[in-house]
Amino acid sequence: MSESEYSVVIKYTEDENYDPNGMRLFFAPTARPLKSWGKFISVMEIFLPTIGIGITDYSILAGGMSLVPGAEQQYIYMHLKFIPFQQENLNLAFGNVYATLKEGERDWDGGFLYTVLTAGD
Repeated sequence: MSESEYSVVIKYTEDENYDPNGMRLFFAPTARPLKSWGKFISVMEIFLPTIGIGITDYSILAGGMSLVPGAEQQYIYMHLKFIPFQQENLNLAFGNVYATLKEGERDWDGGFLYTVLTAGD
């Protein structure tokens, strides 16, 4: 086998300093955008995996399902965020988080709306 068959190709975005993790914190969103068709996968404490995609430069759709061992049912959650105001060091966003749990005869559905302002680099 030749050396070229084992080579690794690293593909950069147009902006080599672009970091998709800037659009979220450990457990809460920032007002930073995710580029159009940018994608992310995150896992909080191994039990809450989330996948997301930048629909446009101004909106993000994400969702996931809890993975709690031994639980009869798991939570399903969705997140939609809009970022109408974007400047270099100041962003304003609003969105919603919705979660549902189906458990026998009892169903739990809930969510909340939020607004967030992120300043700085």
